[in-house]
Amino acid sequence: MARHLDGAKLDEYSPIFVLRRAFVEDDRQMDAYRVLAFTIKAWNTWLAGGKMKIVHWRNTGPKAEGFPKFDVDSPKPPNSVKRSRERTEQSIRLITERRRNNGHGKAAS
Repeated sequence: MARHLDGAKLDEYSPIFVLRRAFVEDDRQMDAYRVLAFTIKAWNTWLAGGKMKIVHWRNTGPKAEGFPKFDVDSPKPPNSVKRSRERTEQSIRLITERRRNNGHGKAAS
């Protein structure tokens, strides 16, 4: 677990390293919604055994993406991963509901 904290001994294309670098090097203040989107994208790539150069998510503009979802077609994860996924999905639902209640996150037409 410590390897994601300092980035030591991680391949430069490891989703864990790329996510960590995005959080450390990005000078902008990231809101929780973007942090969660980045984390889900990196998690899906890591779970599938993939590599990535950058983690990004566009929620506006002509190339806007929907909010990322956990990839349920990945190889069967261990039970601890399933529980973590369920808790995170619950958190996403709560954040989305709070944003709606506070006038944020207008539905796309």
